[in-house]
Formats: sequence, structure tokens, C-alpha cells
Amino acid sequence: MGLDIVCECGHVSFRAGSYSGFDEFRHWLARGLGFNLEDYWFGKIKVRTPFRPLLMHSDCDGYLTPKQCKKMIEPMREFIKARKKKLKNPWNVILGEVDEDYEAYLLSKCKMWLEAFEHSAEKNCRLIFT
Repeated sequence: MGLDIVCECGHVSFRAGSYSGFDEFRHWLARGLGFNLEDYWFGKIKVRTPFRPLLMHSDCDGYLTPKQCKKMIEPMREFIKARKKKLKNPWNVILGEVDEDYEAYLLSKCKMWLEAFEHSAEKNCRLIFT
């Protein structure tokens, strides 16, 4: 069991991970953006982020619209660039601030999301959570 993402036209599909893996991905994304996801979920903090539709989404059903996806494309590109920069800094690894394997795995998920967002926006099809 887990979360798969497919677009309506069937040209994009990927495994987002187990339900708990998707949850961890969202927590990692929020931490990378500078906030705690649970505080965000429960309204303890107010943060404006284009990733709101992804961070607040159910882990087992529903969809993201092309409009939502389009708004997340450039921020995801920037997020990936910033995380790669952090990963390339050897001091982040030496000091234990970054786990190379874990970070690389989660960055690969970001790239899959980015490709799906781009496809959804370009082809005007929803990304369905299955």
C-alpha cells in the first residue's frame, strides 16, 4: 500500500511512496522551507507557501489541479536548487546536518513532483492521488 500519482491523460505516473513515506516527504519539504509541518497543519503558525496544496493534501485520494501545479513549478525548481547546494557543501555532511543518501532520495522525489507539475500545467490535466 502506498501513494501513486497519475495524471488524467495517463502520461505521467510515479510512486510517491508509502503513506508514511509521503508524510515524511512533506515534513522534510516543510523543514526545508523553514517551518514545522504539524504547526502549519494545526494553525499554530501562519505561513504563505505555494506548496500549500501539496502540504495539506490527503495522502490517499483526491487530486491537484493544473492551476495548483503551475504555481508550484518555479518554487519546486528553486527548492531543488537550494537543497542541492546544501548537499554539495561537505561541511553540512561532516557536521551531520545532511544525510547524503536520505537527501538524495528525497530530492529524487522532488524531481518527480516537478515533472508531474510541469506536465499537469502544460497538458491541463489533474494529478490524481491513488
